[in-house]
Amino acid sequence: MRKLSGMFFAALLGALVAGWATADAHTCRSVCNQIRRACVHSEQATRRVARADCTEQRDLCRSACEANAETCPADCESAHQACLGQCAEGDTTCQEACSTNLEACLDDCENCRSNCNLARRDCLDLAQASWLEAREACDGSRTTCRETCVDPIDGECVRDCRDASRACARSAKQDEKQCKATCPRGPERRPCFRDCRRQKDSALRACADAEVLCLAGCAGVTP
Repeated sequence: MRKLSGMFFAALLGALVAGWATADAHTCRSVCNQIRRACVHSEQATRRVARADCTEQRDLCRSACEANAETCPADCESAHQACLGQCAEGDTTCQEACSTNLEACLDDCENCRSNCNLARRDCLDLAQASWLEAREACDGSRTTCRETCVDPIDGECVRDCRDASRACARSAKQDEKQCKATCPRGPERRPCFRDCRRQKDSALRACADAEVLCLAGCAGVTP
């Protein structure tokens, strides 16, 4: 029984060592997968920045609604008269266009905040569509990598890329913490936090882009 137990542990140790060696080995397939993953991380950060921009534009739009609420109808009418003044005498097409603009302007006065929300939704939909398109491009980068990459891969090169990427991400997150620590209390705190997150996501995107280029260099391919 003791001899069998010793044989079992020897076999288990051998399997572990073989597993470690496999995990530490880097093939074209594994590196190309890492290139795609880094590409996706970059595009995810891009989407987060775009979504934050959509929300910021919505908030600015709402603020403008409040600031211009009292004068909005009169401003529309003034713009309408100025528009008509640019039309040649008897140019009904121009006059109709001015009337259409006036209707849209007055509608925006009445439904200003809801229009801001609708614009944000359109902005978010565009960001999502861009993300889906970019993700397909990341899939394409993996395919291209597999077609041109040649084994063996320099494992130390890959590790250096990953280590640098992790350090870059840690720095971005630490900067976000420091940024949030300086945000004032009150109504400006939330926009300040959002701006800190935007800066972090922009930095994370740069980290991921650098990792893609680094890994591509290890594989000897163009991302």
